[in-house]
Parts: sequence; structure tokens; C-alpha cells
Amino acid sequence: MKPVEVDNSAEYKKARKKLAVAVAAVFAAVLLILIIGGFNSAGTVNVLWIRAGVSASGVTYTSEIQENIHTLRTDGITTFSFSLYNPSGHNMNITSISSVSSGFTILSSNLPLNISPHSSAPVNIEVRLPGVTYAGDLNLTFT
Repeated sequence: MKPVEVDNSAEYKKARKKLAVAVAAVFAAVLLILIIGGFNSAGTVNVLWIRAGVSASGVTYTSEIQENIHTLRTDGITTFSFSLYNPSGHNMNITSISSVSSGFTILSSNLPLNISPHSSAPVNIEVRLPGVTYAGDLNLTFT
């Protein structure tokens, strides 16, 4: 068997250097893009519990809804859906909602709600998330 001959000419070495410089330049460009645009802006929001404080039609209570099922991007918009229960013996009218948690803005909801005695009603709210990384509860007030 004949040994393999490798081209070690000056032209071959020059081409190999050009290729190495090109690969290094691409690597540096990708790293710069990730540092400027990716790593610094990749915040997340994790809502662990929704704490719904209800004070309407003479009924006052707090409902806790476990929510930590997904991770969201900061400054995004998402919808939360859950039910509110009327533990009283008379109709409960809920006409407004507000966020007590800093950075969360209520954009829309399916209010007003009229919940019959000892019944539940679905609540759907569209929320703008905080612009910073957050892990904690979303505290809402229903009146």
C-alpha cells in the first residue's frame, strides 16, 4: 500500500489560514449577536399563583389558583382563565378588576360577571406581563 501524500505547499497553507480566519470571524459575529440581542433580553415571567381578592355585593374572600404551569417571556401578553365561586346565598356582581402586582397590566376581561349563589363563573383576562424577570404571584382585586 502506498502512503498518502499531503499537500504542504505555501498556497495550501495560505488557504488554510484564510479558512481559519473566516471561521473565527463567523464565530465572533454570532457571539456578538447573542450577547447584544439574546442574552440580555431573554427575561422570563413565572406566575406561581393567582390570588384573587373578591369584594363584591357584600361578599369578601380570597381565592388562590395555582398557575405555575408555563414560563412566559417578559413584556409579553398572555391570557389567564380560571373560575370564581360565589359562596354566598345571593347574587354576586363583579364589575371591575385590577392588578395589585407591580408590572402587570390588565388589558381586557370578560367582566362584568353576575354569579348566582353557590355557583362558579369563568373569568378570562388578558394581561401584559412585566418587562423584567419575575417569579411570584399575580395578585388581582375583583370588585
